Amino acid sequence: MIFSAKCEYGIKAMLDLSINGTADQPVQVRVIADRADIPEGFLEQIMADLRKAGLVESIRGAHGGYVLSKAAEEINLADVIEAIDGPVTPGGCLRESVEPGSGTSIAVIQDVWLDVRDCVMDVLSTMDLAHLREKLLRKKGASLAAVTAEVLSARPPEVLSART
Repeated sequence: MIFSAKCEYGIKAMLDLSINGTADQPVQVRVIADRADIPEGFLEQIMADLRKAGLVESIRGAHGGYVLSKAAEEINLADVIEAIDGPVTPGGCLRESVEPGSGTSIAVIQDVWLDVRDCVMDVLSTMDLAHLREKLLRKKGASLAAVTAEVLSARPPEVLSART
């Protein structure tokens, strides 16, 4: 399960909006692109995906740009990833032609992959932008990867063991 560069850029842009954007002060794509080192044209495509998913709003005008469509506490990483990359699947391992519960070796293996997907989605759906934003602000200069890894390692045991 590997997330695309487009998805990583989308998460960076959403974090930027959660830090710098307000309803009366939207953030322009070129500003986000400069701060996050994202090609501007590519970011425009990503922002269109996020807007279609209802995660950001576009404000028109000379001082227009983008803002989060809801509070950062209400937007989790699963929302962002699915808006950009579509449904999370374990590396193309799932097959549509397998009859679930058939008892074949492929069906059993597919059940494992479905469990893996569900665990990943559980983690991503409990990690919201506000939590990542606070971690990032406390660690001025930390990379998104480092902040995300720290958040995952600090998760309460009951969340990680909920699947067992």
